Amino acid sequence: MKGILPLLFCCLILGCSKPAPPCDCPAPTPEQALAGADIVFEGICRYAQTNWVSGGMKYSFEVKQTWKRGLDRYAVVNTPFENQCGVVFEEGQTYLVYVRKKFSPRTDRCLGARAILMAGEDLTFLGPGMAPRPSPLIGTMMWAITIPVILAMVFLVLVVLRKRILPPKS
Repeated sequence: MKGILPLLFCCLILGCSKPAPPCDCPAPTPEQALAGADIVFEGICRYAQTNWVSGGMKYSFEVKQTWKRGLDRYAVVNTPFENQCGVVFEEGQTYLVYVRKKFSPRTDRCLGARAILMAGEDLTFLGPGMAPRPSPLIGTMMWAITIPVILAMVFLVLVVLRKRILPPKS
């Protein structure tokens, strides 16, 4: 019994699970990539972080143009880890991203996401894109900032006027 516990512990540490299968899907043609995607956009990768919940990476993009299903100016896309057919996006680089949205927006190498410099054939097939929609939160954010500033200014004016109008108590 004493010898089994260290053996199980070593098995867990060294990883007795089978490795992830290699990504062996062929690169899709632009027609296949467009047909298989729910969302298609060109964007600059702005932020990357590990997504431990779904097992992979989460990337934030600033959307430059879109072809299928209009997007706001910013989009967040999940991808599996690289050894599971995930795509590695570098911050500051521009990409053509094909996304499938079942529960959350996801992409991988089998969908055809690639750097914009390698997407010439896709861009020719897709034609001119549409500009992203303005974010609906911009107006809300402006009001959320403006109203407190106005209230603070009114408060300060009332405090100053109160001190000038009312005589000091003796």
